[in-house]
Amino acid sequence: MKKTIDLSKYEFKGQFQLQISNHPKSGLIRIIDYFGANISEKFKIIDHDADMLYFNQKGEPLPEFTHKVRQRGRDWKVDNSYEVFERNPQGEPVLDEAGNPIKHPAYEYFIKEIYSNPTPLKDILQNSIHIDDKNNLFDEGSAPTQNLEEPTEEVVKDIIE
Repeated sequence: MKKTIDLSKYEFKGQFQLQISNHPKSGLIRIIDYFGANISEKFKIIDHDADMLYFNQKGEPLPEFTHKVRQRGRDWKVDNSYEVFERNPQGEPVLDEAGNPIKHPAYEYFIKEIYSNPTPLKDILQNSIHIDDKNNLFDEGSAPTQNLEEPTEEVVKDIIE
């Protein structure tokens, strides 16, 4: 079970922070510290700038594991090299007449959302991060590479509950 930590106890550098699922192998708590995005219509790319921060189950920061957020094992960017589902305001895929999810090239879909959706950009980003986290897109290539100390019985209990 994911243990939520009080983010107000810490100083961050980014515009907003968002706790995602715990790391799947180590059980460490993960926080995305989001700095911003560079949007290039010329190159049709949205390049996100964020750090992945790790905390143990006691809520103590582990700065030695901090790294740039990666998605699908690569830099976190949106471009037209992949497709995304069109989603309704509840975050559920919109279906066509045949009942299939409607897909769009990722950059084309998100740039429209950014510029034409009255929802604040922060809300759009946080919703997108939650959906990507549910699809395990932050797991690949994000594992801390150092050996961790053997977890205590209390930590193991927190991880499996």
